[in-house]
Amino acid sequence: MVSIHNSGWRTLITLGSSAPAIGKITVAHGKQNKGYQQALSTHLAHAKVHQYPMFLLNHKLIDGLWNKEAALLDVVLDQLTRSKSERLEWLVWVDADTVVMNKQIPLEVFLPPLSCHKEVNVLYTKDWNGLNNGVFFLRVSPWAMEFLSSILAYRTFRPDEELDFTEQSAMARVLELDQYGHHAVECPPQWFNAYPNDGGDPMVHYDHLPGQLLVHFAGIGDKTEAIGEWVGKLEANRSHWEMLVGSTNYEQQIMEFWDGLDEEHAIQQRLKQEKERKEKE
Repeated sequence: MVSIHNSGWRTLITLGSSAPAIGKITVAHGKQNKGYQQALSTHLAHAKVHQYPMFLLNHKLIDGLWNKEAALLDVVLDQLTRSKSERLEWLVWVDADTVVMNKQIPLEVFLPPLSCHKEVNVLYTKDWNGLNNGVFFLRVSPWAMEFLSSILAYRTFRPDEELDFTEQSAMARVLELDQYGHHAVECPPQWFNAYPNDGGDPMVHYDHLPGQLLVHFAGIGDKTEAIGEWVGKLEANRSHWEMLVGSTNYEQQIMEFWDGLDEEHAIQQRLKQEKERKEKE
């Protein structure tokens, strides 16, 4: 069942009748709209498989790239007015220049386990420039409302600070604050924000591999050409790129990642307790 609902700046596309825990949100306009529409079609196919609702930003709300946080904040506020049984648990922002190469991968596989030692509200990745928020996970919560509001307000309250990557740099600065950074986890880029190549750095591995979720064309000039090339690769040989999550190394890799974080936290706690004990002696 496909349902399309237009409301103000956004179009909500519902692809199924279940009550999903995750929604996707992206931009559906821009000067490279032909390429963006090709990319969007891959996200819609992915959403259809897993019945994720998709929120599409049809036009600008504010200037520049700050529309990302403005659109997310609007959806978060709307979700928070709903009962817990009716609201989404997570939102996943995806830039318009991302192409889903393996629609079989459920977004739930990346979420922190219930056993995690802390409440995680943001999952993000970094590249050679630092934070890249072309794709990131945000838990629907009052915390998310405050987080997004802080990013949007950053340039107003810190007008003299240079933000090389505009709202992305503002998000990086906000994550440096304890009340936000403590609830954020940096994930491997290849999980959900891989690039077409390694950026020329042999020591860095950001490039997309078959079976991984998507590819992000960050920093590429002619995005329409690049998107068309990769969509063409996908359509020409889907069996090479698409596979069930059990046929990838995602599950093992993700389990080891979260176990490692918990183990690191346990070690830090033991060291802290030993230090406190010695100080009391």
